[in-house]
Amino acid sequence: MNLNRYSKLTALLVVGGLVLATVGLAGAVTVTSEDVPDDAEVETDMSATVEIDDLYDDYDEWAIDAETELNNVTWTITYYDGDTQIDQHQIDGQEVRQGGIDRDLAEEPRQVEVSLTGEVPEVEQYSYEPRQEFTAMNLTQVRSEDGATEDIGSWSTHHYTANSSEARTTIDEASAAVEEARDSGADVDRAESDLQNAIAFYNDGNFESAIENAEQAQSEADDAQSSAEQRDLLVYGGIGLVGLLVVAGVGFLLYKRQQGDDYDKLG
Repeated sequence: MNLNRYSKLTALLVVGGLVLATVGLAGAVTVTSEDVPDDAEVETDMSATVEIDDLYDDYDEWAIDAETELNNVTWTITYYDGDTQIDQHQIDGQEVRQGGIDRDLAEEPRQVEVSLTGEVPEVEQYSYEPRQEFTAMNLTQVRSEDGATEDIGSWSTHHYTANSSEARTTIDEASAAVEEARDSGADVDRAESDLQNAIAFYNDGNFESAIENAEQAQSEADDAQSSAEQRDLLVYGGIGLVGLLVVAGVGFLLYKRQQGDDYDKLG
């Protein structure tokens, strides 16, 4: 999705000014924990949290660019030194700038927790596969000296409505039924056609027709599989009957031969 369509979201959250006399351990900024929902319903409130560590391994002084496509956003930036919280700031809005924070060396944070809450945006374009998503949080490290950037991480969330969720579930079930019928050797051409129509309707946002076509696809797949199983049963039954007739014929011939041998012995 184009972030610029959401009021040119460039929420610049500066957790630097974080100046140290020397660079610490070797390595890059590390995401140590993340709690971002995989799914969220449109127009409901959603929260997400990411914690980063190893703050000064690359740069002595830097900041964070943070972006989101949530609406009515409140950011909460919390600074820790181990388990001790040393500061916290809250920023409202999708375009926010926070100035650098000067600290004594002993007060410098070792971890920063970036959290936000906001309202899940509407879906601009539905997509069954890949499923439609929006950017819940995007974090970028920006070096204060020359503006050089490095990605920290980006997290996306699948958003849906009650109707789109029902349609997706119905399509999922139909897809599984078609696959099972295909594996059984059934002719699933009609079911596959209805399934593709259901997906096309879903992508157009026509969930009623998507559900109708998906249900039809599942019904046709189940019928095709049932017919294939009956056909196999008849085939196997016919083979079994032929086998029984062969065995019976051989048995009858052996019986007649035995009867002939007994007659010759009596003569």
